[in-house]
Amino acid sequence: MKLIQLSLIAFGGLCLLGSAHAAGMEIKPGQWEFRSQTSMPVQGGIRENVNKQCLKDATVTPQTLMKDMQQGCELLDSKGTANSLSWKVSCSGGGGDMTGEGNVTGSDETLQGGMKMVVSYNGQKMNMAVSWDGKYVGPCP
Repeated sequence: MKLIQLSLIAFGGLCLLGSAHAAGMEIKPGQWEFRSQTSMPVQGGIRENVNKQCLKDATVTPQTLMKDMQQGCELLDSKGTANSLSWKVSCSGGGGDMTGEGNVTGSDETLQGGMKMVVSYNGQKMNMAVSWDGKYVGPCP
């Protein structure tokens, strides 16, 4: 279960911005609100989350979206353009493995994206999907 929790934390890192190697999307720096929905058929139902973050950098890249990945995770096949990003991630350790694919599209004041993951833990596989949207809400407090 630790791998699942850490996978969610790694995905949560998508709100953290900075500079990186691949081409990136330009966004408006400031206060952003993100709404996410996580679906894990094993747990039934959808978990929703809303949070606000002050984003100071104007460029989003696959590397910065996933910069808080757990140890044992590797970012693969990352691509970026002016209005979309995609990446794959592979993690191993702690008795399990996780593979996933993520994407983000948007403009300077709105973002939409998601990630689909398969977690293998103690010989069992679980599918997990996260979708989210973000919007600029004003200057940072």
